[in-house]
Amino acid sequence: MPCPVDFAQDPIASLRALAAQQGALAEFWVADQRVYLASAPDLIQRALTCKQLPKRQGRGAATCLLGQGLMTSQGDLNRCQRRRLRPLFSPSAQATWPHIVHEETEALCQCWRPGQVLDSVAELGRLSLAVACRCLLGQRLPEETMLLESLEEILNAGHRPALLQTIRTRLDGLANRLLQTGQGPLIERLLNLPIDDELRRDEIITMLLGAHETTAVTMAWCMRLLALHPSVDAASQARAVVAEALRLYPPGWIIARQVDAPVHLGEFRLEGPATLLMSPMVTHYLAEVWPEPECFRPQRFAQGKPPAGSYFPFGGGDRVCIGESMAWLEATQAISIMAARWRLVPVDSGPVKLRPLAALRPACGLPARVERRPDKACGEPPGAEDEAGLPVQKARSCD
Repeated sequence: MPCPVDFAQDPIASLRALAAQQGALAEFWVADQRVYLASAPDLIQRALTCKQLPKRQGRGAATCLLGQGLMTSQGDLNRCQRRRLRPLFSPSAQATWPHIVHEETEALCQCWRPGQVLDSVAELGRLSLAVACRCLLGQRLPEETMLLESLEEILNAGHRPALLQTIRTRLDGLANRLLQTGQGPLIERLLNLPIDDELRRDEIITMLLGAHETTAVTMAWCMRLLALHPSVDAASQARAVVAEALRLYPPGWIIARQVDAPVHLGEFRLEGPATLLMSPMVTHYLAEVWPEPECFRPQRFAQGKPPAGSYFPFGGGDRVCIGESMAWLEATQAISIMAARWRLVPVDSGPVKLRPLAALRPACGLPARVERRPDKACGEPPGAEDEAGLPVQKARSCD
């Protein structure tokens, strides 16, 4: 019988240990549930595109908050929703995005002052939410602060249905107001679909919460990594910087699929019922795929597309993140603008503890001191200046 595993203390370390011990496909038990872990790129590519492996049913907490929105729905409903919402991310819809990102990023940069200490994740969360609101709703919202505060409550709520229901009620009020206005690309599309208002609210809340938070965290990591590696030119390598940050710190750190009946993945046979896990925090750190995987090296992505299944920060297959195009455009353009004039120097340049929640986040807000970027970035990465008391994971310098 496969070994039992306790993920309570450090799920990422547990998964990495299993992959190291058992190889391409590990098998273990959590309580009385059989679980597989695929870590080899070829198996991951097969799994993400396998029609016999549907997305695992979401936990009650996610469903309580998001209902049957695109992130939590299953099967035919999810496929129908994707088809209906995909025009929101089409090339024609994207035409206005660069101007919006530029305008909002410039406005943020003009507010910063040398020596100012800020919470990078929170600061860039405000930027990313502003961009999402203008791209999807055609307007900024007076409730943006409430949305950001609600997200923090959600991330810290754990399995507390009563609190999640309170938050959902609050968000329903915003969704109802937006539906009543009938304005903006997302709202107009939803009102023209043959669905009820409950599902419309589910989609609005899913989009508002999902369209900005992971992008904000990715941008915060990018600015930290650029400050620690001043020789990297963000202007010419912005997309590679974002790609490498997503390799090191993928927000979607774990993906689960259901194994309802026996299925073959390459040479392996998976028995059902079981859960199949795939984790970028395992595969993105395989030394045989990514040499010196803990190093920050944007140049990895200057050599063409990574092998299939070796890089999947946005998932893959039918359940790939619908907002991937928005995330890439926003992060790449915003990083280019910010890094051209500012450095967000870490208050503590040491390792950062990670929180593997529904999305991977730093345990702190990545506090940083704002500094004007010199004309020619050079010299050693800045050292620790204050105590933050945040040990554990870090992308180390290999220069």
